[in-house]
Amino acid sequence: MSGVNKLPLTVAGIVGIISVVGALFVGSSMAGMQTPDGTPVQLASYKGDTFSASQKRELKELIRKYLIEEPEVLLEAMEALENKNADATAEQAQTAILSNWDALTKSPNSYLGGNPNGDVSIVEFFDYNCGYCKQAMEAVMEVVKEDGNIRLVLKEFPILSESSTIASEMAIAALKQGDDKYLTFHTLLMENKGKLTDDKLTDLATESGLNLEQLQADMKTPEVQATIEESYMLARAIGIRGTPGFVIGEKLYPGAASVETLKKIVADARTSCTKC
Repeated sequence: MSGVNKLPLTVAGIVGIISVVGALFVGSSMAGMQTPDGTPVQLASYKGDTFSASQKRELKELIRKYLIEEPEVLLEAMEALENKNADATAEQAQTAILSNWDALTKSPNSYLGGNPNGDVSIVEFFDYNCGYCKQAMEAVMEVVKEDGNIRLVLKEFPILSESSTIASEMAIAALKQGDDKYLTFHTLLMENKGKLTDDKLTDLATESGLNLEQLQADMKTPEVQATIEESYMLARAIGIRGTPGFVIGEKLYPGAASVETLKKIVADARTSCTKC
């Protein structure tokens, strides 16, 4: 996922904003104003009175004139609306994170790296076919290694293709053979530039030193599918819609980030996190 670009105003958005602007306009800016023919505007109060048909026509014309003369109001209102929605979404995500804290940070079938006793957790949801995940990996590993006090939890979240699912199943099964084997396999998968064909996955598993016979058997265990299903459940609850998705401290951060940005986020988490 890359940075979010501002979307153009939609028809529904404009209508909603005009309604808001109109309400604000009525409440403040229209005091003492006149209609186009010079007649003083007599506005109904908000205490149960209603506008007459004539007043509604006059009001619409005044609002129209105002918006034509001050079109930037629409952009300002849309930005305010976007910020309000973003704040609400962030609050909902944080509530879900706190409600699912143990599943996010203590699942026995998710890889735990970095410092297991670290004071801040980075939980990453990723897909092995995700280019942005591959780009993010180097920054994440650098920050975790340099900091020395971060718990890293990797959540298999295959959403892009069937090969993503197979790769995740193999990776989860690889945990049965040790954290080191998992991390080696995970790294090779992330560094892979081509398609993850069955032959390529087998080659990477072999290169990782995994026992292929055991791997195949462990892939069929109920824990593997349960682990992937748990990732889907957590992603839905938190609001992760793409990869990579990060939970750092108690907040959601969608998309890849630079080393500098990750360091700042971790520092902020250390001062605000209550459960880390």
